[in-house]
Amino acid sequence: MNASWKMVGSGLLALLALAACRDEQALPARTGALRALSNLAHCCAAAACRTGGACHAAGAGCAARAHADCRRSAGCRDAGLCRARAGRCEAGSSADCAASSACRREGWCTARDGRCQATSSDDCRRSVPCTERGRCTLSDGQCMPTGAGDCRQSEGCQKHGWCTYENGTCFAASNRDCKQSEDCKKYRYCRADRGRCI
Repeated sequence: MNASWKMVGSGLLALLALAACRDEQALPARTGALRALSNLAHCCAAAACRTGGACHAAGAGCAARAHADCRRSAGCRDAGLCRARAGRCEAGSSADCAASSACRREGWCTARDGRCQATSSDDCRRSVPCTERGRCTLSDGQCMPTGAGDCRQSEGCQKHGWCTYENGTCFAASNRDCKQSEDCKKYRYCRADRGRCI
């Protein structure tokens, strides 16, 4: 295969990778365009594009330069990092954070300083740990139980007897906690032992 055919083959591969990236980037129209296109295609096909939106060639590396890059990335779905800024994806709005799995998983539902954070107890109450383990109150930047009320309203209390609060934790402190639980009724785990029902 002569050099010109190799160049055509390389160009086709680059175009295929670029199509897979599904971006509306302007193709370079100058000397060395094929090399620039190949670099662009490399970034589009790289793991950093899929995970962090770094889909554009930038110097010797790759960077996020379009919001579309970020919105397609795992970082957007997982952590609300859906807006491109200064070559990276960041949390540009609380709506992006609220739609992310980090909101449901950790209560990180509000955008602040380019990332999703829990900034209020309302954020915490939107999370799965609030429902399951009573981590419904914001304390020192984290969602956690801060009293018996948080523990008693949780699924952990209803299902497993984790109804007593102490030192930032919900746990089964007494046989009474266990006897009112679903685990007691279903599996006869009705006695408290070292924080759980057995």
